[in-house]
Amino acid sequence: APDGSPGHRGHMTTRPAIPVGVNLTTIGVETRWWLDAARRLEASGYGAAWAWDHFVSRGRLDDPMLECWTTLAATAAVTSRIRVGSFVTNVMNRHPAVLARMVATVADLAPGRVELGIGIGGHPAEHAAYGIEFPPPPERAARLDEAVVVLRALFTGGPVSHEGAWYRLDEAYAAPAPRPVPRIVIGGERPAGARLAARIGDAWTCMDADHDALLPVFEGALVA
Repeated sequence: APDGSPGHRGHMTTRPAIPVGVNLTTIGVETRWWLDAARRLEASGYGAAWAWDHFVSRGRLDDPMLECWTTLAATAAVTSRIRVGSFVTNVMNRHPAVLARMVATVADLAPGRVELGIGIGGHPAEHAAYGIEFPPPPERAARLDEAVVVLRALFTGGPVSHEGAWYRLDEAYAAPAPRPVPRIVIGGERPAGARLAARIGDAWTCMDADHDALLPVFEGALVA
């Protein structure tokens, strides 16, 4: 300022940057392309690389499709800073005990850099093609609710015994246990999903078109 007093710029404060993640396509690409893209994102300062969890495309079922967690494991091994995660894992695709071991193994490669996004799924043709059960949404939501209980228990390292409606464990050990424990991000594209995320998740995600309508539902359930 002309009078020597601090001007407007002198009063500016620095705020931390909001980390931005990128959901890289797994359809019609090779693993080498995916890993190169993830490394470029890391070098450019992005916060995370996310992968879909599908076995076949929503378009043509014979389109090439990379598997989610093996791709994330490879990515964790060739990067050093960027976070990796699923956007989002289908709870019907894997028993939660198997999924817990997979996530923990990736976390062992990349401690503190793994995110587990998980939801109820929604690609009937994929389930029919692979012979995977696809019950109605209320049952899939109940399975997701219980699966998160199993995942959190096994992330302690065990032993874990669990007798639930859908999953049973008997003195199950799960070492190495991930440290720190990965966040569990619940995908919910309907009001019921947003409320479930508020109740059982560490975070919530949805499609951008649904965000504004569902955010009050999610926030309301957080304080309920």
